[in-house]
Amino acid sequence: MSRRTIQARDDSASMWMLKNGSAIMNASTLDTALLHPFQSNSPPPGIADITKAFNVSQTSIVTWVMNRDPYTEAVTPVLYGNSSDGWNANTTLHLPSNSTVDIIIAVADDSLDTMGHPIHLHGHKFWVLGSGSGQYPYSSVNAAPSSMINLQNPPYRDTTDLPMSGWLAIRSVL
Repeated sequence: MSRRTIQARDDSASMWMLKNGSAIMNASTLDTALLHPFQSNSPPPGIADITKAFNVSQTSIVTWVMNRDPYTEAVTPVLYGNSSDGWNANTTLHLPSNSTVDIIIAVADDSLDTMGHPIHLHGHKFWVLGSGSGQYPYSSVNAAPSSMINLQNPPYRDTTDLPMSGWLAIRSVL
């Protein structure tokens, strides 16, 4: 039986990170908008049953608001069921079951912090229809041109990123 020795190849042209953990300048970056499900999993076509649009803003060191409603932690977590005060919070959405919902989130222009943020819906996956910089200039997903919104075979995720000073459009069936 012959024994082969496999040596690690140090190909700096194909590397994106050095051994010390620092990134290499001019490295390729992953464009998550180009990711698609292995098997086609397109979102429901047509107009969503409900469209919700939010501007997310940091108004002070510890205060984040969505459409001018500050987020406050529920005294009794929603996880505890109907006894939670979180069900009545301004930042809790009440949506009908089996509805197609488009959610458009943008970082407000006047936010103290304009950095991006990971977005997820607890217990749900969603289609990432599009994202970009600046404010979303349309009232719905269907009003946007197809160059901005992908309704054919978009990524299907449980978490995605709201870009820095930008917007994100997702679709979910709840």
